[in-house]
Amino acid sequence: MVRLTLRPRASRLTVADGTGRPVTGLAFGPMGVRVEADKVPGVYLLDYVPPGVRLLIRARTRFVPVCRVVRSDADLEVKLENGQAVTVDIALPSLQPSDAFRLTFTGIDGADCPVPFAEFDPVLLGAADGVARYYLPQFPRSGNVSAGTEERHQRVIVQDGMAVIRMR
Repeated sequence: MVRLTLRPRASRLTVADGTGRPVTGLAFGPMGVRVEADKVPGVYLLDYVPPGVRLLIRARTRFVPVCRVVRSDADLEVKLENGQAVTVDIALPSLQPSDAFRLTFTGIDGADCPVPFAEFDPVLLGAADGVARYYLPQFPRSGNVSAGTEERHQRVIVQDGMAVIRMR
């Protein structure tokens, strides 16, 4: 006889800003992931999120989005960084501005998996000669961020609110 014991998952996600204040009103991905807010501000229940899921965490304003891998029966603590507005010129391998949406960013403080370009709420400002210019309202302030695709990554340097990413 085999005995099977089922127990509910009881993991929690605690999200705070850099000063330790709880962050509420978050959006989560990927689509279909069910994360519920707890009664305590800044605490979210991960009971329905299976281990191994890359959980995208995004505040509605001012904070840099992060990605965290959900561990089995382990609580997660995330500190969200205040972002900065930047304009990014992306040199693309084709003339399609939508190619920028293949990009992911790594090295973001508080993240342990890549964050897709789309999570930064990019606004296309224009495109010409194989370069697409986007406005990103909440980009990381730290200098260890890299951008890339599966084939290639490069460090992103922001100077005076401007960055250039060459994916050619």
